[in-house]
Formats: sequence, C-alpha cells, structure tokens
Amino acid sequence: MIFYAKVSKKDEIPNIFLYLCKNFITFYMNRYLFTTIFAMICLSGALFSCEKEPSSEDKAKETAGLFAKYYYTWRLADAISLTDDNMELRIRFLSSNVHKADIEVLHGATETPEIEVDDITMEDDSNAIATVLLDNVYMMDTLGTKVHLYKDVKKKLKLKLKDAGWRVVSIEEN
Repeated sequence: MIFYAKVSKKDEIPNIFLYLCKNFITFYMNRYLFTTIFAMICLSGALFSCEKEPSSEDKAKETAGLFAKYYYTWRLADAISLTDDNMELRIRFLSSNVHKADIEVLHGATETPEIEVDDITMEDDSNAIATVLLDNVYMMDTLGTKVHLYKDVKKKLKLKLKDAGWRVVSIEEN
C-alpha cells in the first residue's frame, strides 16, 4: 500500500524556490569560481614567464668574463670570437709566437687560474671598460721567452658594442 502525503501549494513554493536558488547559486558559483581560478593561473603564468632581458651592462660584463676566461687560459681561438678585427690580429700574432716550451709549461701547470670581472664602467651606450682580476694565470711578457705565472694581476678590457654584440677592442695594464 502506498501512502501519498498531501502537499499544499503553499508548501511547494518554498521547496521549489529553495531548489531553484540552490541550483542557481551552485551553477554560478562554480562558473565564477572556475573563471577566477583560471584567471589567477593565467596571470601567475604570465608574471613568472616574463623574464627580464639582461641589460647592456650585464651583456658587456658577460662578454668581458668569457673573453678573460678564454684568453688567460690560452683558448685563443675561442677568445677571437669575442673581439673586433684589430684585436683578432693581435691574438693571431700572439698565438703564432707560442712555442713548444710555452705549451709544456701550460700542460705542467698545477695552479688553477682564477678570473673575475671586478667592475664594469659604461662610458656611454656603446663603450665600456671592464676591470678583470686575475690570479694564477700564465702570460707571455716578452716574445721569445717562456710564459710566466702571475698572481694578483689587474687588467682593463675595453669593450665596444658592435652589430653582433659586445666586442673586446683592447687590453690595458691597470
């Protein structure tokens, strides 16, 4: 036997109203919640993916550091890629005067070279001077003599901004 409860119209209206309100709120809350979460994910992704491009000074410092590393560890072919035409000629001349005795000294080296760009001074938008600190590096002081170990040396590298980026144009004593 089935019993039916008699519901008056007065009781049905609040139930229908509550049902509609509940579904309406649930539908729109989920929709706005989804939209809000999606917007937050997009914004955070955009903020974290925007990497600041290195400044011209940072690029000049990086070039000076790489050049010093290559040049003072006798990787002259790599150093040439970071120079202008005049400096390239000087490095090629230096490399043509490296003898077997120099190579033997370099191969027998036990000290680890330490090379650090201490300071970079921007003269203008296209010229910079980098101060490089060198320790335990082998340098040739006179053509025809063996390379010598130098400790605590300071050099200045002059850099110029060219089409392909920063280039070393000269090396000066400090």
